[in-house]
Amino acid sequence: MSRIIRIPAFALSLLFAVFAAACQSEEASTKSNWKAAPAFELESISGEGETFSSSWIGDPGKVAVMNNAFRAGETQKYMWLFWGEEEELVGQTFKIVANSERGDSETIFEGKLGGENFGATASSPSGLSIGSKGLWKLDAYVGDRLHGSFVVEVI
Repeated sequence: MSRIIRIPAFALSLLFAVFAAACQSEEASTKSNWKAAPAFELESISGEGETFSSSWIGDPGKVAVMNNAFRAGETQKYMWLFWGEEEELVGQTFKIVANSERGDSETIFEGKLGGENFGATASSPSGLSIGSKGLWKLDAYVGDRLHGSFVVEVI
């Protein structure tokens, strides 16, 4: 004999509310754990044959940007570096999408990758601006594929 179990509507509502709160809590804790990527040094050789180092931030071995301060609302020049297979990077289009802790998202740069620079497989200069202060996650796409991400602090 089959039996129908009736669950009161308020019990289903309560279950849904608990599930929704858990999802929001996980998203909030992920964003609150955002930390700006640490700087790292790369060495290169100048045209005169002199070795020099420069400071970068990002995900070493994947994607990085020259460590210039990000200032809210100010367009500044940055050099981007990408590591990977040459045929998958050089000459390809790329874009940088900035996502804030508050949920704002904006494409801040689109361009084409050139050749080797600072030991990276591909590179590109850019001029970009991020609209407001706070922590922003920068997602670097080559074509439609996410190549790497890191967090910066915009002052």
